[in-house]
Amino acid sequence: MPYLQANTDRGTDNWLALGIIARRVGNDWEQRIQAALTAIEKRTASESQSIGIQLLTDVRRTVSENTKQEWTSTDLYNEVVYNDENNWARFDHGREITKKKFTQLLSEFGIRPKKRQKANVFYVSDLEEAFNRYLPPM
Repeated sequence: MPYLQANTDRGTDNWLALGIIARRVGNDWEQRIQAALTAIEKRTASESQSIGIQLLTDVRRTVSENTKQEWTSTDLYNEVVYNDENNWARFDHGREITKKKFTQLLSEFGIRPKKRQKANVFYVSDLEEAFNRYLPPM
């Protein structure tokens, strides 16, 4: 199926068998499968973006409630994930979001911790730049 394409190789592999069946069935099934694949891929990308926005919103709430000018990555992670108002402790099928995923989602907004001798640190000024760029005003 050369033209049945997902956004990732894994996505294409997952849909390949269905595409082969659609080709054998004929009629317009191959086009219908591609349309379904495209719709699902768009929705998945949108959901991923909204997860990042939700995390960024929760980080902003945490940062705005404190006067710290910098946060160790562990402190920020713990404050956001273990806040009862957020759902990050149940993010992955009832398990908490991992520190790696937490950092990856923030990096999509250009937020990366700076390496220090004893800990990685997020600067509030870097966080605020992302808040202003990607989130509506509070």
